[in-house]
Amino acid sequence: MEGVLYKWTNYMTGWQPRWFVLENGVISYYDSEDDVGKGSKGSIKMSVCDIKGKTAVTPNTCSSAAFSFSLKIQKHQTHSAPT
Repeated sequence: MEGVLYKWTNYMTGWQPRWFVLENGVISYYDSEDDVGKGSKGSIKMSVCDIKGKTAVTPNTCSSAAFSFSLKIQKHQTHSAPT
């Protein structure tokens, strides 16, 4: 699955269109579809992510985002061997 999503970049430029590709459980993004052959700007393995969605826009977020979601890598718990 692939297509354009808007990615929050920073407060200067705000939401920017990026080309996203979801393949084999990994979501990768590029500046545009033409850049896919050049390598991704970033990738995240979906199985280690928490996905949080928002349908309401608050004054602290970009007013052009009717729906947004965030991906965060899950915190891993460390286990020590019994001594």
